[in-house]
Parts: sequence; structure tokens; C-alpha cells
Amino acid sequence: MESAGNVLSAALLCCALLTRDFSRHPDSFFLNCAVGILLYNDLKGSLKRFCGWDNWPCVVETSINDKELALFGGGGFSLTPKQFDTQLFSILFNKVDLEPDSVFLKRLDDTLRLHKKFSKNSNESSAVVIQRIGDARRTGIRVAPHTCIRESIFAEPRIDHHFQHQEVQETRRSRPYRMTLVDLGCCMGTDLRKLVVDGFPVLDIMGLDIENRFFDIGRLMYNEGDTPSIKFKQTDALDPLFCERNARLESKFDFVHSANVLHLFQTEGQLAFIRSMAFLVKPGGLMWGRQVGLANGPDGAKYKHEEGKGTRFTAGEFKELILDATGWREEDIVYRSGLVAYSELRIVKPGKNWVLQWSVRVPFDKTPGARRITELVE
Repeated sequence: MESAGNVLSAALLCCALLTRDFSRHPDSFFLNCAVGILLYNDLKGSLKRFCGWDNWPCVVETSINDKELALFGGGGFSLTPKQFDTQLFSILFNKVDLEPDSVFLKRLDDTLRLHKKFSKNSNESSAVVIQRIGDARRTGIRVAPHTCIRESIFAEPRIDHHFQHQEVQETRRSRPYRMTLVDLGCCMGTDLRKLVVDGFPVLDIMGLDIENRFFDIGRLMYNEGDTPSIKFKQTDALDPLFCERNARLESKFDFVHSANVLHLFQTEGQLAFIRSMAFLVKPGGLMWGRQVGLANGPDGAKYKHEEGKGTRFTAGEFKELILDATGWREEDIVYRSGLVAYSELRIVKPGKNWVLQWSVRVPFDKTPGARRITELVE
């Protein structure tokens, strides 16, 4: 094993230097060189440092449905041997907060399944798909360099991580009439495409985002053909004239979703965003979403107003924010929430330990809230 480790260390050093074009990024060349030297001199320590793998070499186990898994310690993740082979190099060089060309996907199988559904060439290789994701990532960073784009999170479905996802699908299937959904701040539309794969009719969903360039980037990334596509519309959820500019969308959607957007804004921006969600949802409908949240206590509070970041809230504080934004009474809504570990991040950051998942069942009489929304935007 020691000999194999030495061979792998040397191979990774070569990989760090020879697999990419550094002509426009000389700084990345020296960074990759440094990473390669670390790998060569201390493979096990470097894997732990960059990837969180505590028990390298991996242990192959067949006890889970007779399926081989490469298991990594320290609360890490599991990969099949095929996935491990595909992703080993990309995970090593996507841990730096720059612009590496490689793409690391924690949900590789789910991501490839989306592309198989939407691409006009359903038989394309995973390498071709990953190349398109890399192209979308580089283009997206120039549009808006958010963490979810820098770290390739935009390419992976995450809406099914939400506690409300299954109930939304079951509710839609149980109704004798069509139900509609909108994703506010949809970026390139990955979550919407996941809904389609899970059975939501493509004609019953819509994506809204302030940046319409994301829509074209998403279509290119998914290599879409001539099949019916998701409808996208450019709009600014923080626009004081949002209601006027989107009058046709008032109370149109049974489900209004938003993921990893609210935490980009300060408190006033979040209030405006919530009002826009409330404007779109039908009476008795459901608003649901997720964003970076805070745990109760002093450890969480110190990240509430982190420099250069939007305001973050605990579950209880966020409920009060919704009530403040809409004018609804607490007894007229059903609020559910939960904190889950922010496991999607490739680069662990102290201020992003938790994701706040939440949902609000909207009052059947939205009138008080509607008046409040109108008063606040005028």
C-alpha cells in the first residue's frame, strides 16, 4: 500500500501541473504546483486537509445492498468505485476558492439523470456533461460570482432535500386540477428541472430571476432540444414596482419556492423579497424555501451581520420577519422550519454551518396581507 500511495502521490503532482491550460492564470499554476507538492510529500495528510478524508486509504464495503462503496471517515460521504474514479482529481483541485476548471459534484448520479432527461442527446458521456457544467460555471461567475456558482452547487438538484418536497409532489398528484409552481430566484433552473424529473408537468412551473442571462446559460448547460421547456421570466423581486410589473402573476401559484437567495440581502431586502413571494402565492397556498440560517445562541448570533453578507436569522426570527413583511397574523398561518447542516459547501466556512428550511401555509384570506404589501411598496 505504501508503494501504491507513492505512485498515486507522484501521479497527482503531475496531474496538478499538466491537465490544464494555465496561460491566462499563472497564479493558478503556482497554486496547483504547491498543492501537488503537498500531495507528493504527505498524501494522507493532504487528503484530510483538502477533502476531510480521515481514514485514507478508503475501505471497500459491500454490506449496503451488496453494492460496493468507497467509504471515507470523519462524517464524509460514500462513492461507488466508478464515481470515485471519475471524481478523485476534481475534488482535490476544486477545494480552492479560485476558478479551477474542474467540477466536483457531490450528487453526480442525480445531476447526470437531469441531463439525460433534458439533453437532446441522451446517450452523451458523463465527461461531456461535466464539461458543459464547467462552461456554465465559468460564464455564471462572470454574471454573478455567488458561492453556489463558484462551488458548482448550482448544477446539483437540492429542492428534494427540503422537508416539504415530498408533500408538494403528493398534494399535486392528489388534486383533480392542475397546480402551479414558481421558483423565485431560480438561477439556471436546476431545481425546476428536478421537479419535472419527479413528475411535475413542465407546463405548470415557471422560473423567475433578476438575471435573464442565467436562463440561456441553463439551456446551454442542459443541451436542450425542441421539447417543451420550462418558462422563464426576468423580474426583480426587490423592485418597489414588482406588483405592478407582474400584475398577471398575482395569486397565480399554488407553490412559491425560493432557495439560497434570501441570505444575499440585508433585512429590508429580505422583507421586500418575502412580499413578492406573498404576492405570487394563491390564498391557502404554500411558500417554502431555504437559505443560510443561524442556530440559537451566541455562536450563531456572531454571524448575523457578517461583513459583506446578507442578514441571517434563526427559525424563530425568520417567522417574525415573514409576519412583519406580510401583515399576516401568526394564528392565520402554519409555519414549519428546521435547521440542517450545510453539507453542499466544498469549502467549509464558520458562518455557513446551517441551512434554514422553512414553509408557510398562507391564509385563505390574503386580504390583510395584501393591504399590508400594498402599503409597504407604495
